[in-house]
Amino acid sequence: MTDVFIKILNMGMTASYLILVVIVLRFLLYKVPKWIRMILWGLVGIRLIVPISIESVFSFLPAKDPIGIGGTTNTVFGGMSGTFTGFSGFGKVTGAVSQNVVDNNMTDMVVGSVQNGGMSITTVLAMIWIAGFTFMLVYCIVSYVKLKKRLYDAVLYQSGKTTIFQSDKVASPFVLGFLKPHIYMPFHLEVEDMDYVIAHEKAHIARGDHWIKMIGFVILAVYWFHPLVWISYLLMCRDIEFACDEKVIKEMDMKSKKAYAQTLVKCSVPYRRICACPLAFGEVGVKRRIMNVLHYKKPAFWIILVSLVLCGVVAVGFLTDPKKQGVTEDNILPEQSERPEEQGKTELEKEMQEMGELEKAEETLQNHTSDSQQVKVKGLSSPPTMTLQDSLSSTMNYYYVTSGTYSWNYRAENPEEMRSVEASGPFPTIAVKGQKENWLKLVDYHGIDFASYLAGFEVDPDRISIKEYDLLDLGNMEPKVLSEYTMEEVYFLELRPRRIYEVTAEWDEEHLESNGFYGSAIYIFATDNEESGEIGQ
Repeated sequence: MTDVFIKILNMGMTASYLILVVIVLRFLLYKVPKWIRMILWGLVGIRLIVPISIESVFSFLPAKDPIGIGGTTNTVFGGMSGTFTGFSGFGKVTGAVSQNVVDNNMTDMVVGSVQNGGMSITTVLAMIWIAGFTFMLVYCIVSYVKLKKRLYDAVLYQSGKTTIFQSDKVASPFVLGFLKPHIYMPFHLEVEDMDYVIAHEKAHIARGDHWIKMIGFVILAVYWFHPLVWISYLLMCRDIEFACDEKVIKEMDMKSKKAYAQTLVKCSVPYRRICACPLAFGEVGVKRRIMNVLHYKKPAFWIILVSLVLCGVVAVGFLTDPKKQGVTEDNILPEQSERPEEQGKTELEKEMQEMGELEKAEETLQNHTSDSQQVKVKGLSSPPTMTLQDSLSSTMNYYYVTSGTYSWNYRAENPEEMRSVEASGPFPTIAVKGQKENWLKLVDYHGIDFASYLAGFEVDPDRISIKEYDLLDLGNMEPKVLSEYTMEEVYFLELRPRRIYEVTAEWDEEHLESNGFYGSAIYIFATDNEESGEIGQ
């Protein structure tokens, strides 16, 4: 649920740029046909609905994910959801971890993210988002059902492809329904007004506006927290009516337009609610609609053409994501890409220096060709030491855990020769280097029930499995497993006091050519609070 919430936040923030552009274009392109505006709102809907998009060098967006998801974090929300969660277990972080990112400021973030027994702020916000979404949908459904019940005694006025009813409970004509939409009109309408009203409502149905408004409301329910989406929905409802008016009056003379405008005045009602339905004749922006009707002129072809081209530019620029940039000469910071001694050199001098370095590299490669195969297949004769780094400590405390039990296969000096080693230590095999005690002391971070440690190896395993035991089970033949997890890539371990942890690392045989070894190793260590005296007290 939290990942979906973060994804929605990302999509909403990315769509904000497009919404602002459409609002500006809506104001500037006031002379273009109003159905052009509906194309622009359609682009906004696509940006808000579709969770994936292609990458393009023509994208106008500054970033694909303003808020990171999981390990690719850019802001607080991403960090809380992917790295430091309040749930039991271990938050997996994909990608490299820099010491510059994990500093004292991270402590405050983690402390603030864990409340009410370990529930993260991201989870709480996701629950609030679900509650708001549910309320919006329930409100719409209840409103729709109540309106249908109120119209149960409506009188049939006209049957056919589109059924028309009349009712004394209707204030303004509107379309109601989705699969088989009906038109409802009040009894007080005069005969000369009915033709305009029916033409307008039939135009709504022909354009599919009842579906557009419903889809727009569902999107609004998903992004109920986003003020720009609310503004978009309100403006879209106005543009629906503008476009429908223009469809009806495009072949009318001025006399008919004035009559149509008078009908709008007669049927106008206050706009009291926001819902997916109905499409009321005189409910939205009547004054502006009358001005638009009276001043409407059939647009020139070039205006339509330019408008469509502009829509295409907006679509390419805001429906595509910026291309991901790797570490190249173009995107390395100046202080990284150019050393002080290279500043001031001409481009020719730099090119000559690079060519010289390239020639040296090729010469070195040729001189060591005979040794490369031997270096490639030379593997570790025993499992590497596991490093545990206290991520929240300002001093970056490191602890080292050796493997007591392992099954190891490695290549000797002869690439064709494999050697095997089996080792089996007692349970638990605790070997924490750098301290006198045989357990790892955990710092109490202001009441958080875990401390986050980054596990690293000289050669990263293909996966690690973690088992957590109660410290009081020390020495039992069959200790009870409190939790058990398997992870891949980079690992953050959420260590709790008075626990025994059994970490099993596996290096697959399929990577023998690159590693020069394969096998598995078990790392076991115990934890306790630094305030505690003896272990187990």
